[in-house]
Amino acid sequence: MSEEYDCRRAYAAIELPESGRVPAGCTNDGLTALQFDERVSVLERLSAEIGTLPAGVGNAKLSVEVTPDAIDRAWRLWMQSHHSFFYIFSVLAYAYERLLESVEKPTYIATQWAEEVAALWRSSGALMKYGCDFHPTLMIYCTYIRTQMPEAFSGFWLREWLEVRKASRAWEKVVCTDSRLELLNLQSTVKKGLQTYHQYHDEVMRAAVPDGNSLARDYHLVNGCAHAITEHELAQYDSWFRVVRVAQTRWEFVELACGEFSRTITEILRSSFLPEPTINDLRLGFRASLRIFGSWLGPIPFMSKYYPRTMWGD
Repeated sequence: MSEEYDCRRAYAAIELPESGRVPAGCTNDGLTALQFDERVSVLERLSAEIGTLPAGVGNAKLSVEVTPDAIDRAWRLWMQSHHSFFYIFSVLAYAYERLLESVEKPTYIATQWAEEVAALWRSSGALMKYGCDFHPTLMIYCTYIRTQMPEAFSGFWLREWLEVRKASRAWEKVVCTDSRLELLNLQSTVKKGLQTYHQYHDEVMRAAVPDGNSLARDYHLVNGCAHAITEHELAQYDSWFRVVRVAQTRWEFVELACGEFSRTITEILRSSFLPEPTINDLRLGFRASLRIFGSWLGPIPFMSKYYPRTMWGD
């Protein structure tokens, strides 16, 4: 395949934490009032941008031919969707951990975290659909995107996925050994979000891959075993998606995440086929992330548009 259609090289790299986890620490220690207000404004801007997402856009020009413009747009959506997905997944692992910690706290606190986990799962799935919001989907994906991927390439090579898997398994272990009604209700909330994620994944696979098999599955069928995932695969995944791993503060993470979410929203407003339920699920995940980012900032001025009580529905 000609490299002229491998647009990854022209796409801006993003920075993510070395560990694949949300950085530890506070975001407002030692800040002046002006510096604090500047940080609040970052969240306010994203909150306002989320509010510009309509119920359903559907304003893109449907292409039935594979043109250079259609290929460029496909690459742009593919890369942008994954970059936002990576930040959402970091926050998802964090939300799972807070859900675990809240089990012995008042029910309303655990319920809030269960709802955040569900919203982040739904948004992760919606981002996958957004990443394939180009036409003709199968022809462009199989010819110009999938062919550029390494053997056995898989989302399981993402460091943030390893953190989500660890946190979600810890949660599943708790709910499997504790039959309290409160936990069953929390698990019901989480499962609804996870089911939506899988529905999106199945839909995207049917649209983009004729036989529905991932590259990891193809490798297993040919070799009779799964491809081992080592540090090499994790680094290869980062490199392919133009991810640079760095030491990061929590506020640096917030700023970068907000920037990626903003770029995703801008692209959706610019050109999209996304239906109303998908737009709603994206909005849910961005709002959930904002609520969590706001909790990291600490006390926020009551008059701020972003005052956390309004985000919790008070």
